[in-house]
Amino acid sequence: MQVTVNLRYADGHMGDAYGGLAVAQTIGPDGTYRETWTLPPAAPAGPATVYAGVASTSGPRAAGTGTGTFTIADRC
Repeated sequence: MQVTVNLRYADGHMGDAYGGLAVAQTIGPDGTYRETWTLPPAAPAGPATVYAGVASTSGPRAAGTGTGTFTIADRC
């Protein structure tokens, strides 16, 4: 299985602008996948949405999708 992750920031930009884009990454044999990234200072504060999709690399291309949200603080 492979997973693709993309993040939409509060200003509408996607993960290729500030970080949070991973395309066709292999899911481990235990069925888990973890993605991390460091936000640059230019990343806007506010709500962010993570989009994820999963597909088989062999056989029928069964797929699943999901989203999650979190808030980027303007300071720690």
